Amino acid sequence: MVCVEPGRRLAAIAREILRPFPNAVVEQSTFEAWDSAGRRFSLLFSAQAYHWIDPAVAISKPREILDLDGTVALVWNVPRRDPSPIRTALNRAYECHAPQLAEKSGNFAGKSRAAIVGVFANSRGYTSIGEEKFPFVREYATTEYIQLLGTFSDHLALRPDVRTILFQAVEAAIREDGGSIAVTYDAICYLFKTIREA
Repeated sequence: MVCVEPGRRLAAIAREILRPFPNAVVEQSTFEAWDSAGRRFSLLFSAQAYHWIDPAVAISKPREILDLDGTVALVWNVPRRDPSPIRTALNRAYECHAPQLAEKSGNFAGKSRAAIVGVFANSRGYTSIGEEKFPFVREYATTEYIQLLGTFSDHLALRPDVRTILFQAVEAAIREDGGSIAVTYDAICYLFKTIREA
């Protein structure tokens, strides 16, 4: 197994975690710049990241590094927005302090995911072989949830003062609801096979 990680620090952490597995190697590079050195693979797997890849490379590179009939597996964790008192309180916080994000209420928007999946689905070089959903629940303490929101690019794009006020409102809503928030996710896996183009 070859893992590609662009961050030096994260690559070092991954190497340490994978130390017990001698057949797993971590190569520090962006996927766009990564050189397979002629190696071919049966599977390309990406979790929560493939929408960041340059679209031209995202669609062409798998065919360069996968065996014929190789598989591309793209996974994203997509939070559900089931109605609940805490969801209502969070919606209110977004509508008041960041209305441009109100519809998402801190959830992964899905536009980038849908775009990259659509590129594969409409390419003559791939065929869709399925989509699987794996539900799970993650409970976040108040501080953990605020830290999670602080990693979302659309939240980071807010003016710092707006972001601070929004996070304070979100934090207050969670604390009022008991100090933690349980988020139900669907881990959605999209599967594509490489095929010969006509």
